[in-house]
Amino acid sequence: MKKSQHLIGLPVIELNSGRKLGIVEAVAVNPDRGCVEFLILDRDKWYGGLRAIPCASIFGIGEYAITTEKSTDIFAVCENSELIALLEKTINIINSVAMTKTGKYVGTVTEYMLEEDTCRITRCIVDCEDGKETVVPGDKVITYGSKSLIIDDDCQFSEKVGKPRVKEAKEPLSPEDFFDLSEAFDARQRQFLIGKRAARRMIGDSFQIIIDEGEIITDEVIEKASAMDKYIELTMNVLAEED
Repeated sequence: MKKSQHLIGLPVIELNSGRKLGIVEAVAVNPDRGCVEFLILDRDKWYGGLRAIPCASIFGIGEYAITTEKSTDIFAVCENSELIALLEKTINIINSVAMTKTGKYVGTVTEYMLEEDTCRITRCIVDCEDGKETVVPGDKVITYGSKSLIIDDDCQFSEKVGKPRVKEAKEPLSPEDFFDLSEAFDARQRQFLIGKRAARRMIGDSFQIIIDEGEIITDEVIEKASAMDKYIELTMNVLAEED
């Protein structure tokens, strides 16, 4: 098994030529199948868009690289409707709130593990309020949501691992607090986008221009993209920063 975060930053190598085809920047989770379906790669040119490779095309996931047999399996993100549909679901497992089907709070997801040959999610690591961690089996997850992980009520949590952290005393967690971490993640993503430049022109469904190529992304642009359900596309439309 591999940790999901182990994939980020790994090079993708073509076996036939030994060429580096790209670097993994993110993963796309299929919530219905409970697996990572695609790996999102960096741009091959500074003016190009993000690329992706299906996990079905991966030959192996090692400590230092991911291998594939054919470079032709890599495609532009904007050209694949299936991938775009997954990205628009905004499934962020890490930092999502874990709770049971009946609404019992479990904790916050800090990591999840994958089978190397299928990229199926086998377990999720949840940080509990007492500072320890518990393991949720993948087959006990009912729903992978955009901000929450819903677990079957009959899930038998494994024995908690790790030593409790020293934590400041605080008020018991209220239902309104469940989504605070996810909102913090959204805020960090928003902060990352502001000030960056768009790699290409973005147009809404009614042909309104959201942002032109080379323009700076502002709060107003983010709000406009969100209102037109183009926020995920905006996050994929950022010029790489030059060294």
